[in-house]
Amino acid sequence: MRVVAPLALLLVVLVLALSTSGTPGNADLVFVGPDVFTLDPQKMSYMQDLRMEMALDEALFVRDSETCDPVPGACEKFETSADGREWTFHIRAVARWSDGSPLEAEDFRLAWMRALLPDTAADYSGLFFCIAGAREFFQWREQALLDYAREEQPHTAEAAAALWQLTLAEFDRRVGIHCPDAHTLVVTLTQPLPYLADLLAFGVTSPVQRVTIARFTSIEARTGRVETDPEWTKPGNRPSNGPYMLADWRYKRHLLLEANPYYWNAAAVGSQRVLMLPFENNSTAVLAYGVGGIDWISEVSVDYRADMAAQQAAYESRQAEQLRAARDGGATRTAALAAGTEPQANERRDLHVLRAYGTDFFQFNCRPKLADGRDNPFADARVRRAFARAVDKQLLVDRVTRMHEPVSGGLVPPGSIAGYQGPEGLGFDPAAARAELESAGWRDRDGDGLVEDDSGAEFPVVDLLYTTGAVRYKNLALALRDMWSKALGVQMELRSKDTKFFKEDLRTGNFMIARGGWYGDYGDPTTYLEFCRSTDGNNDRRYNCPEFDSLLDDAAKERDPQRRFEMLHRAEAMLVERDLPLIPLCTFVQVYMFEPGELTGLTEHPRLEQYLSRLKRQPQS
Repeated sequence: MRVVAPLALLLVVLVLALSTSGTPGNADLVFVGPDVFTLDPQKMSYMQDLRMEMALDEALFVRDSETCDPVPGACEKFETSADGREWTFHIRAVARWSDGSPLEAEDFRLAWMRALLPDTAADYSGLFFCIAGAREFFQWREQALLDYAREEQPHTAEAAAALWQLTLAEFDRRVGIHCPDAHTLVVTLTQPLPYLADLLAFGVTSPVQRVTIARFTSIEARTGRVETDPEWTKPGNRPSNGPYMLADWRYKRHLLLEANPYYWNAAAVGSQRVLMLPFENNSTAVLAYGVGGIDWISEVSVDYRADMAAQQAAYESRQAEQLRAARDGGATRTAALAAGTEPQANERRDLHVLRAYGTDFFQFNCRPKLADGRDNPFADARVRRAFARAVDKQLLVDRVTRMHEPVSGGLVPPGSIAGYQGPEGLGFDPAAARAELESAGWRDRDGDGLVEDDSGAEFPVVDLLYTTGAVRYKNLALALRDMWSKALGVQMELRSKDTKFFKEDLRTGNFMIARGGWYGDYGDPTTYLEFCRSTDGNNDRRYNCPEFDSLLDDAAKERDPQRRFEMLHRAEAMLVERDLPLIPLCTFVQVYMFEPGELTGLTEHPRLEQYLSRLKRQPQS
């Protein structure tokens, strides 16, 4: 009874999940992953959103599964000028939206303008500042909206429309994005950018259909801002130019994709219907996978995954031993493994631990004031360095996560970018941590084990924020609380929130320390450094260092690759050895669950750019 009853319950859960309207149960491929927050490409920042974007839309470039190098996508060919500043892209004449209308260069131009409007509140506006005039246009629009809000005359619809017409004219005049004809996009850069093609494979650069955006866009008379109704991203409203169309989406229940018959490369799409199930409880997902009906779990985050990884390692070790023995005996590899491919007791072969192109960290609120108006002790870099030096990262990966991830001193994963060598970062040194804290004016003055300032006031209780749903972050938060309390004499308070509300707390500065993580978006160190720039939309910490920003600007102008990397090394050293707006912990590992041979198309490249259209379930005899 203890075994049968839970399995029966899981079968019911799975049947209910697969039998909702839209008949998603007929999907060719079923996978479990975090639910998406938005399907508006210019507003995306989370990995699950961007993965879905690569299924729905196709940017100018896509990435090769083996090398992750950019290859032409919606763009059939391109040319660059002799000075590397002007790029001309030729949109495929056969490319269509899912309603059959042609994909045109203006669809890309509109998408990139949306990303450059402060109105959109896009996290990746700064990604487009490499385009001539883009930064200046963003700043102009920002100031224009402020001036409009301050004006004393009534804010009428006519006044807001006039400001919008002026904005369109300024975009035409200032920004180096032009469309000489329906299928040609010409982009002028501020300076040469050797990784531009890689950047233009990123989902945020995907096009949007102009007629659809126009239908759902209005101008708010009171603020003058352009607002796009999120209803445009719902099934039946959202067109796509990529491999799939959005057939059904019910938040926290399922998302269903159907093959786009107008996609120019439709013959290469591996699965005609793809169903994503966002199980809130990852343990339920793992058990449901065992019952059957799920092909891939894209993020195994159960608290016992380290034990599962050990079972996988045992299976691989036995396979390797069989192969060695067979070779010693003269047998072929096929014959050697044929008799022992099935996992034995305490073994498994369906778990896959892959090193990822991402860094796990905890971050500090660097604002002068906390959300409640109190002075923020973490505005002082000495306090942040103290907390960083009090973290035993090796203990965290060995005994807390138990996944033995490579510990990180820097932000850029070591060895991930050819020719770039990152800084070492700060090591574990409790004595140095206490000295840093004392230099900032905090020490135990009355012998009670807690540190106080010169006036005798205790260090504020530290608010440590993490997300619910993943045991990993709860365990890390508990371990960090104990490390910091013991080494520094501070009091800690843990607070967990659902991811959606967690994200809002980060944006508004309602935290002192919070969990974080970053996966690189393209193959250059700046993909990790730019999100700490003072003006970047992903800089939730509000770290503001003109010297750091200036160094990034200078590196962008440097033509010599070695000198450029040296400048970026210095910039990264500012982050992880001097200013510490965040504490890098380790390089992420991604844990997948799928049966080898039954699912093809998943790449193991560290970038882990998984294109759903390349996945295919193989029929088993």
